[in-house]
Amino acid sequence: MASETTQPPVPFAVIQHWSIYGQRGESSTSTPRATKPDGALEMTKPTSSPWDLVIPQSEIVKVLNGFDSQQMEDKWDVYTTGPDVKGVAVVHMLRSWTGFTMGEVKVQLPVEDDGKLLDGDAVCTEIVWDAGNEAYTETMCKDMAKGVCEWVLGVKFAGESVDG
Repeated sequence: MASETTQPPVPFAVIQHWSIYGQRGESSTSTPRATKPDGALEMTKPTSSPWDLVIPQSEIVKVLNGFDSQQMEDKWDVYTTGPDVKGVAVVHMLRSWTGFTMGEVKVQLPVEDDGKLLDGDAVCTEIVWDAGNEAYTETMCKDMAKGVCEWVLGVKFAGESVDG
């Protein structure tokens, strides 16, 4: 008689994390690879809130380069517009299957008066989300945006580690 082996149950938090973020992304540190996907849907009722989240200098390129989903397990598309001459970039986060824009994060990069980028950390200064979906709160959207940066883009915020 063959013995049966049983697998321990998968904790709910693991399943929930997978359903939100999908598989871990592979960050790009060399060239921008993400652009606005075909069929991307704009927010119906954009609402914004200030934010003060520092992105270490060593991680900025990951945010600016974004992420293009390649398979079903990739649940996010992330692309960036900018930075402009004032050093402002906007990171757009969309669900890969539906094209829904779930959030946009304004990022201030350090620049000289003439627009030349300087060394130094960047700062997330504002988050925008769709208030047309009443289920989403400011806190939920900030947590989601930070989670996408950590899990999909591989960003390590100051004093934190990226673990799955």
